[in-house]
Amino acid sequence: TKLGALKVVATDFVETMLGHSNARNQIKIGLVPFSHYVNIGLDNRFEYWVDAPEGQWRGACVGSLPAPYTLMDIVPVEMIDGTPTTIQFPGIDTFDCTAPIVDLTENIPDLTVGIDAMGWKASTYIGEGVMWGIRLLSEDEPFTKGKPFGTFSGSVNHRKVMLVLTDGDNTQAPSLPDSPTHDSWNGELGNTNTQIACSLARDEGIEIYSIAFGSAISDDGLSVMQDCAGDVSRYYRAEDAGDLQSVFQQFIEELVMLRLTS
Repeated sequence: TKLGALKVVATDFVETMLGHSNARNQIKIGLVPFSHYVNIGLDNRFEYWVDAPEGQWRGACVGSLPAPYTLMDIVPVEMIDGTPTTIQFPGIDTFDCTAPIVDLTENIPDLTVGIDAMGWKASTYIGEGVMWGIRLLSEDEPFTKGKPFGTFSGSVNHRKVMLVLTDGDNTQAPSLPDSPTHDSWNGELGNTNTQIACSLARDEGIEIYSIAFGSAISDDGLSVMQDCAGDVSRYYRAEDAGDLQSVFQQFIEELVMLRLTS
């Protein structure tokens, strides 16, 4: 029920944002579905920054980068025996994978198809979802469609906004240093990494708006989401589908439509 409501509201959000007459060339939207893994898409299987598993790769999910690069938003390079060596994202061969990331785009069907493909998963690791959100908004690999962070020529300030939504607590975390998988049932580590990831995003100038959706989130989980936003005015509690619709409508009116029509 919650997922169905989210799909309806998110689809309406995309169509409203990108359907506005002044939106073209001003707004791009990306989508990062997450459970305890993130799916980078099979099209990226042979990218140099991916360590794909041998044989069939079911789902195209990736784990965390090894320490000390675990919470880094770019593709790291390390000098090994005097040679620059790419630190790769490890491919995780699992059926328990989310729908693929949709890169930044102005194309409404790409996003609505991506939204419709999202499915329910039992486990949650919010921190990695946030990290891939940063990577999507960046101009640097692994995804490169974002504008550079900061102010551009002509003093045009490009805003980067991330909307983080969860309907549950962190239940998983990376199993580092033993394994890059997210099979550690360590919700506290998941919370800590989520807070670090959100702080990294805000330090890059990304405006984070967080939404705790539904009634299954604990008080600790609500605190994590509020801390993620960094400002109580950017944190929302949506108990049901009606609340979620109101939150998204407020987001459209306050952050987007005012700018587009001014």
